[in-house]
Amino acid sequence: MLTAEGHDPRLLEDLRERIIRGGPCTFAEFMERALYSPETGYYMSRKREPGRKGDFFTSVSVGRCFGDLLAEHLAATWARLGEPAPWDVVELGAGEGWLIADVLGRLRETKSSVLQVEPRFSAVEKSPAGLERLRRRCASLAPPASVCAAANLMELPQPQGSAFLFANELIDALPVHLVMRQDQEWRELYVTMPDTGPPFRWLAGELSSPEVAREVEAIPQRDYPEGYRTEVRPAARLWLQEVARWMNRGVLLIMDYGLSAGELYDPGRTAGTLQCRHGHLQHGDPLLRAGRQDITAHVDFTALAAAAKECGFELRFLQAQESFLVGLARARLLAWESGSDGLSAGREKWLRQFRQLTHPSLMGRAFHVMELERVATSNACGK
Repeated sequence: MLTAEGHDPRLLEDLRERIIRGGPCTFAEFMERALYSPETGYYMSRKREPGRKGDFFTSVSVGRCFGDLLAEHLAATWARLGEPAPWDVVELGAGEGWLIADVLGRLRETKSSVLQVEPRFSAVEKSPAGLERLRRRCASLAPPASVCAAANLMELPQPQGSAFLFANELIDALPVHLVMRQDQEWRELYVTMPDTGPPFRWLAGELSSPEVAREVEAIPQRDYPEGYRTEVRPAARLWLQEVARWMNRGVLLIMDYGLSAGELYDPGRTAGTLQCRHGHLQHGDPLLRAGRQDITAHVDFTALAAAAKECGFELRFLQAQESFLVGLARARLLAWESGSDGLSAGREKWLRQFRQLTHPSLMGRAFHVMELERVATSNACGK
């Protein structure tokens, strides 16, 4: 049952009790509860079906093309690193396991030499329902795949050697704090409950923590108009710190939509990048349908790269998804083009998926790929 405003009633009551007890909450806490509260959070309580039946599309929901090409990159990375063994492969924010299953399936189809070292495949997913479906999906492969699944990265056995970790559209769903330019100062926007009217409203106040202040200080100094709103994401730094504590050495591949700090904090982007999706309709009001809509914000790749450096990662590259995938597919496309037997129905389907993933006006330019490599553990984020 939903309230008149479309909120999950149990989550609405939980948020009401929190605000009555503790006063206005940061939007990061509101977003965390709206997305990840056990049983009532958007990612935790409903069957997520990216694609036509769900609320949004992802690169994975387009089809197997994305996983095929990621498998090619995984194999190339393993070779570049000197064919290490043991070798851990981990998907972070794995959802229902479509991507890791596609990657493993492609490695098997091509009889990749990566499999000779018997890599350990693992997946991290917060949602208990998602974890269960992930296990079933991997068990249904022929032959069944043994994938270690956990709700938290630190629950997985730490790698004894190198690791390859990848995260697709994970960071954009990490909670953000909302800040606003007011009287030539940065103020934070909190969520409170009015006596009448809609259940939630905004309230401006002081920055909530030193961590938020640190992120705000990194915003480029420009002439922002009064009322300008944007987001900062200390949770991304904490996420990177956890990854750095877990892995000894190896590669972290991040695929998401976002911008550099110079583009993200453009004075003309007065409402920030916060976006909500429900039934494939996109809007910018995150205070609607708590627990029943997706809430995300663009990744600040400049801030992410700086935090990664502090944690002992080296930036190998940051490029548009279009460039990344075209590079991986070039040999295959040339072979098909030079073939005399034409394209099969399977190849035509794959090419349609490839075009959607790489087209500049679809996913090709909006999404970016960042590869980080960890070669040292002598910093504060490491072991």
